[in-house]
Amino acid sequence: MPTVLVQTPVNQPTGTHDYGPVNMPDSLAQATVRLARCTTATPSYWPNTSTRVSAQVLMSFDGGITFPHLIVGFSATGGIIYDKDGNEIPESNARTVDMPGGLGRKVKATVSVTNGPWVSQLTVEAT
Repeated sequence: MPTVLVQTPVNQPTGTHDYGPVNMPDSLAQATVRLARCTTATPSYWPNTSTRVSAQVLMSFDGGITFPHLIVGFSATGGIIYDKDGNEIPESNARTVDMPGGLGRKVKATVSVTNGPWVSQLTVEAT
């Protein structure tokens, strides 16, 4: 069963934004980042097709002194998108690589927003 680490509304202007570092519990091996997308039910989330969000999540095994391990990276644009059957896709998501265990693990993220603002709902779950 996934553990919700973060669930929060997002309203970010154009630019680069840094988050963390935060502790990563030793028992967690993988995380999923979910971003709510524009749909007819949620028209205020990320509606502009020219709004691009790119993110990198890095991990440290030395208590946050260095962050040499990229565990997830992604990029997506806004607007309503559809699956192959014509259904609206309500979120974009990315899953980390398997994260080795260890004491002193920390993660931090850098998010770049182009043609913002970027308005969404962010959820990070870990297993």
